[in-house]
Amino acid sequence: LACAFFTLIIAPNNIYNLSFQLSYAAYIGIILIFPIFAPAQKEGNRYAKKIIASISVSVAAQLLTTPITIYYFNGTSINSFILNILVIPLTSLLLYCDFFTLIAPSPISQLLGKCVEILGNSIIYITKLIEPINIYIDNIFMSEVSIIIYYILTFAIFAIIPKYINKF
Repeated sequence: LACAFFTLIIAPNNIYNLSFQLSYAAYIGIILIFPIFAPAQKEGNRYAKKIIASISVSVAAQLLTTPITIYYFNGTSINSFILNILVIPLTSLLLYCDFFTLIAPSPISQLLGKCVEILGNSIIYITKLIEPINIYIDNIFMSEVSIIIYYILTFAIFAIIPKYINKF
C-alpha cells in the first residue's frame, strides 16, 4: 500500500485511473480477505490445498474489483470468476517456469522453455474455450455511495468472520 501512497503523491490523478483502482482493489482484497480463507486451506491433500488457495485468491480479488467494474461498465462478467479459478494456478506455474528458464543452464532452460510454451498455450486454449459462454450481467448501476457502503459491509463481514470461526 505504500507504493499506492507514493504513486498518488507523485501523480494524484492516478486515483481516477481505472487500472490503478482495479490493481489496488485486487491487492487489498488479497492482503486483507485472502487470509480469512486460511482455515479452508488446511483441509485435504497438498493439491487440494493449492486449488483451494488459488480459488481463495481469486475470490478475494474479485470481491473488491467487481464493484469498480460494475461502476465503470454497468455490468460484470461471470466468465472472469470462472476463468480466474482455472487460469491463476497455470499463470503462477508459468511465471515460475519462466523465471527458472532465465537462470537455468541451457539444456534445462530449453526444457523449461517448452513448459512455458505449453502453459501459455494452455491458458490461451482455456480462455478461448470459456469465451463463447459469455455470461455477462449488465444494467447494474452502482453509485459512489453504494460502492462505499459495499466496501464497509464487506470489510465488516470479513472482520467478524474470523472471530466467529475462532469460537468453534
